[in-house]
Amino acid sequence: MTKDDVRELFPHIKKGKIYFNHAAIGPLSKTVTDVITGYAIERSDGKIKNYDDYLTIESETKIMLAEILGCESRNLAWTDNVSNAMNMLAQGLNLKKDDEIIVTDIEFPSNVYPFLNLQKNGVKVKFARSDHGKISPESILSLVTDSTRLISVSYVQFTSGWRSDIKKLGDFCRERGIVFSVDGIQGAGALYPDLNNCNVDFFAGGTQKWIMALQGLSYFYISDKLINKLDQKYVGWLSFESAWELLNYDTKLKGNASRFQNGTQNAIATYALHASLKTFTGYGIENVEKNVLENTKYFIRELLKKGIKPLLAETPVENLSGIVTFPFPEPELNLQKLAEKNIHGELRNGVFRFAPHFYNTREEIDTVVEALEKLIR
Repeated sequence: MTKDDVRELFPHIKKGKIYFNHAAIGPLSKTVTDVITGYAIERSDGKIKNYDDYLTIESETKIMLAEILGCESRNLAWTDNVSNAMNMLAQGLNLKKDDEIIVTDIEFPSNVYPFLNLQKNGVKVKFARSDHGKISPESILSLVTDSTRLISVSYVQFTSGWRSDIKKLGDFCRERGIVFSVDGIQGAGALYPDLNNCNVDFFAGGTQKWIMALQGLSYFYISDKLINKLDQKYVGWLSFESAWELLNYDTKLKGNASRFQNGTQNAIATYALHASLKTFTGYGIENVEKNVLENTKYFIRELLKKGIKPLLAETPVENLSGIVTFPFPEPELNLQKLAEKNIHGELRNGVFRFAPHFYNTREEIDTVVEALEKLIR
């Protein structure tokens, strides 16, 4: 599958839209919308009861998702959103008074509130300080004490686009017996986190942004070590080995991550994700990451030529992602003017945030930069 093949799948391109807002919500390809329509028809006047088909799709979807994350499918579980995944982690660790959690001061709230909620139990939450959107491993690790039980960071920061060195952090945590958690929603689908080699214990993400599927379906990776360590506060009929022996109330939990899937999942969103992931695996996740980073570097370079300085203008490529942010005059007004020209970005914390994906082209970046230059003039 080539980039041109991928671009043929997206109707918004044919309509002249330049969509650089994948960090907010991704567009649906024709492949995805066809599958959604087919699913609805099947449930309406076709087979109707298609649960066996769903089980096949669900299994294949986890295998493809594991491929783009660099892990095993048995370590993946579905949930409805990242916040609930993080709550599962926060509540399941059974942290005690004076135990410590470290997060950063520029995290998306989903990676903060579940841990702040533990303060009522005497758990301490410490914030590593950022520096103009950047978070060095040293700023996090300098806060570690003998009471540190959990470090939770974003793989990619939602405002600046800074990519954390999760390998360095994960190795440190593994050596010290600290649980290491990552909010991966702004990286997965654009970058390859290679979870098996990063000593990550918990990695949560959604399917509606860079993976370009539906809202209402998220996932998390949980390491083999943490599966049995985490106290599962909520269970349901699908949590157990005897799930389909409906009157056998044996309470032996499943031995993999699916034990955390308590009941019925979002089937139509799983079908949509299955369809979208076929594009990623068909193109190759290594090629996806390569294109994303090439677009980011090119975008930054062209912005600098016009006197617009992105927050991560002088950042090594290993800390770049698909997100490019920069201050801009009259941001709300000018974002609207760009939208009127069919150029779509976002505003976060008063700065422009643009997030082109792997299928976007240099020509589209040039068009955006030219439009920004005209607005300045």
